[in-house]
Amino acid sequence: MEQVRGRRLALVAMILGIVSVASAIMFTVYVPFVTGGIAIILASISRGKDRYFSGKARVGMITGVSGIALNIALIIIVIVAFFTVPGIRQQTEQLIQQFYGMSFDELVNQMTQF
Repeated sequence: MEQVRGRRLALVAMILGIVSVASAIMFTVYVPFVTGGIAIILASISRGKDRYFSGKARVGMITGVSGIALNIALIIIVIVAFFTVPGIRQQTEQLIQQFYGMSFDELVNQMTQF
């Protein structure tokens, strides 16, 4: 019974890890963190008292970590591009002005005031 449970957890970890990588590639923000974190936890639990991870658990662990790392890297790239590439900042300013009727700095100041 313990082995069946471990295999099921490993399979779920693998699926969630793959979802984590796929959602990071599609530029979602929260999904890779949630699915990658759950994949890592389930892969660790699926090992049980065994010394090594099964193949599916290993794939779940690797893809979970990769999805989280890829998501963090993409977020950093977007933030750096936003503050260093003038064209991106200007386009964002124009969009915020159209949607909210205020500049980016005014929007941030309004959001940070409680």
